[in-house]
Amino acid sequence: MQRVCVRDELFKVNQVSLERRKVTRYPVRAFVFFTWRETRGPRLRGEGVTRDISASGAYVFSSARPPLNAVLQVEILLPRPSGRGAALIKGKMVVLRVDGETGARGESGFAGEVSHLSFRASAPR
Repeated sequence: MQRVCVRDELFKVNQVSLERRKVTRYPVRAFVFFTWRETRGPRLRGEGVTRDISASGAYVFSSARPPLNAVLQVEILLPRPSGRGAALIKGKMVVLRVDGETGARGESGFAGEVSHLSFRASAPR
């Protein structure tokens, strides 16, 4: 049991982790290109940069704001550590959360769960 002081009052709180993720997130900056279709509308496009990536999802900084629960077609371009060549990850992402103005340049961001991934590594130049 941990004691927490809030406004000069002491509370006892169980030490329970609020972390709900089951996989590790990695701070990776990679270019992301995505499209989605709104109901009976045209296909919309956006691009951004990842803040972090995990085996099940990613957080993307972008000026485009896909709606909650939108199904995105995504392409993530991961740079190689050597700086020569890149790996391309393609798949689907369901938007789970949309945030306003979270990036360093005042960009909005969104979190999504990825699925149906394919991976292709390009040859180094």
